[in-house]
Amino acid sequence: MGGTMSIDLEKGKIEDKPETTVSEEIVQPSPSDRHLRHLKDGPKSPATDASSSTTLVGSKGFAAFFATLREVIVSRNSRQKSVAAAKETKKYNVRQLHKMPNGYPRVAAFLDSDENFMLYRRFGYLQSRLLLEKQDELGKLECDLDFMDRLEFDEDVRKEVLRTREFQGQERKDLLQKVEKTWIQYSNLVVAARDMTALNKPTSSEYDSLWWWMRDNKPLYAGDAMFVREREDLITLRPGREYASLDAMVEKMLRWLPWPAIGNLFRSKETRMKTEGAGDEPGNGTEGVVYYTRRRIEGVVNTIMICMVLAILIIPVYILFHLSERPQTTQNTAKCIGVLLVSTLAFAAGVSLFSRAKRHEVLAASAGYCALLVVFIGNVGGGHGYGSSFANSG
Repeated sequence: MGGTMSIDLEKGKIEDKPETTVSEEIVQPSPSDRHLRHLKDGPKSPATDASSSTTLVGSKGFAAFFATLREVIVSRNSRQKSVAAAKETKKYNVRQLHKMPNGYPRVAAFLDSDENFMLYRRFGYLQSRLLLEKQDELGKLECDLDFMDRLEFDEDVRKEVLRTREFQGQERKDLLQKVEKTWIQYSNLVVAARDMTALNKPTSSEYDSLWWWMRDNKPLYAGDAMFVREREDLITLRPGREYASLDAMVEKMLRWLPWPAIGNLFRSKETRMKTEGAGDEPGNGTEGVVYYTRRRIEGVVNTIMICMVLAILIIPVYILFHLSERPQTTQNTAKCIGVLLVSTLAFAAGVSLFSRAKRHEVLAASAGYCALLVVFIGNVGGGHGYGSSFANSG
């Protein structure tokens, strides 16, 4: 390793310095250079060192935070894409009338497409015939059992047989088994007939819908379509609702509206799919058929009922309030009585038509409503008129 010779004139010594490369000279500055840099930059305080370390740690924390945030955003975007893909692939299986084969398949699809079209025959005549048949069989078995009892009771030897089951013969057991079997069949028929009778009969609009659809489309031959003519024997599987008549009125109003967009508000996607893409081809089963989502119709009906209840309560009270503020005259008294009668009549009619209340319940509700209005007249009047007169009479 080479070096250089240096002579110190003050000390009189000769020093041998090792050879330094250019890179070492650049990396390792001389003391004078370090002194000059120290004078230029100034001394570094501990706070400066601490801030530099804090800046380093803070930069690492921000980098980690932004990395985590980026992962969250990426995962959320991927999840949203998967949900959107699932919605695109989500399909509903809805039987469309125009795609069903013409005949019984199309008739079955039509009857199942809406609860208002679920009309079937009750076969009340056949029920009566079967009930009479089983009733006659049970009557004959009853006579046979009575004859066997009397026969065994008249014989002194077998008289004790009727007092215990241990000595009953096989003939009696066979007869009782036959009675049991026939009675079970008869009781099942009675229960089935009772349940069928409890079902509701179709309304005029429901029957007309089925009649015109069968007449216009002719999916069946005349002999097979004869069940539509048995109107008195038809029943509907639609569950009885309190506001069924209001539902029909709302649907009729929606059909009469000249704006199809309003009608579409009451049809969900699944409902529109029943007739979607049918076109105007005659005989495809969708001509004149309009479906509405039952849940949305019921929402409108409930809103109408709330408005009717508020009107029945507020309008009479408002009229009676102004009448009670007037001086007591025969004409005003007649007006108050007329308002009471009309309001009570309207209330009773609403309860009878739009609810399943029984007769005594309608009477009790109407009496309570009328009493409420009378009490209101007696307590409102501002110290004169009907208020004071009712209060003094009380």
